[in-house]
Parts: sequence; structure tokens; C-alpha cells
Amino acid sequence: ATGDKLGLSVIDPDGNLLLRADSILSGEAGTWVFDIAFGPDSLTYVAHIEGISTYDGSEWNSIVRTSENYAAAPVYDLLFDRDSSLWVGTFFGLAHRHTDGRWENFYTLSTDIISNNIRTLEQDDQGRLWIGTGNGLSIYDGKNFENYEMDQGLPDIFLRDITFDASNNAWIGTDDGFSVFDGA
Repeated sequence: ATGDKLGLSVIDPDGNLLLRADSILSGEAGTWVFDIAFGPDSLTYVAHIEGISTYDGSEWNSIVRTSENYAAAPVYDLLFDRDSSLWVGTFFGLAHRHTDGRWENFYTLSTDIISNNIRTLEQDDQGRLWIGTGNGLSIYDGKNFENYEMDQGLPDIFLRDITFDASNNAWIGTDDGFSVFDGA
């Protein structure tokens, strides 16, 4: 599956187009897609400029924004953690949908998260959430945020991607190169 500013395409391993969704939202000429995640509920979750949509193989639905859930768009990244709960990174903060359906929001005004501009999310093998933002890195252990900026070795504060290698080192892509970090 690939996403772009015009929607979503699903292509099989032989290069055949299986699905082209030019408009995930009804009435929209196009939808910028930022991330795709496969949920434990067998739904495909799509993060886009207007929020979150789900696809069950035949029908599109939206997770409607409210003040109780993720409340703001665009949505840049989605992550299902090892407990199967959903983390949502938006331009205006971080949201967490617990497995019981309850939502929790994290903003700079109410927590120590480094920025509300959440660009990328990843979880390490210790269960910590790595949050790449437009202002640096936050690592959340479920209770506290630990923040990192250029003074701690990032080549730039605008993070684009985080991934982990087999040794659980974080490879962090920024607007000015990358760092490899052991998270210790």
C-alpha cells in the first residue's frame, strides 16, 4: 500500500493495482495520506490530512474527531503498540486510544512532551513510545517523557522517521541526516 496527496493505492507483489482510493472522504477531490497501519481488529487505518479513516475491505469509515479523542488533524502517524492500543500523532498533539476505547491526549501544556507537532511514532522492545516531533524527540515510558534535542546528538530537531534495528538501536531520520541512538 502506498499513500500520496491524491489518496491510497494497494498493489500486489506482481505490480497489479488492487485498490485505488482517490477520495477516502466523501466529497473530497483528494486526500493527502501520511501513514497506513493494520489494526488488530482486521481494519486498515489511514492517517490523512483530515483525520483517520478505516477500511474493512469493502467500505470506508471515518473516526470522527471530537474533543474526547484525537481532536485535531492532520494526522501524521498511527501506531498500534504491543498491547494493541492505538497511538495517534497529529500536528496538534498525541492521542492514545486504549483497548477499552477510552481516549487520552498529551499536549505540551499538560505534559512534558517536547512538541505538539507529532511526526513519527515507534515502540521499542521495552515498550517505550518514541515520539519524533517537529521540535525533537520524546521517549515516553508510560509515566514520564524524556526529551532530546540537538544538544543530545540529533543532527536536526525536525524528525521524519524512527525505526529500530535488531539490537534495538533507534535509527532517527531528521531534516539534516540521521542518528543512531541506543536509548540508554
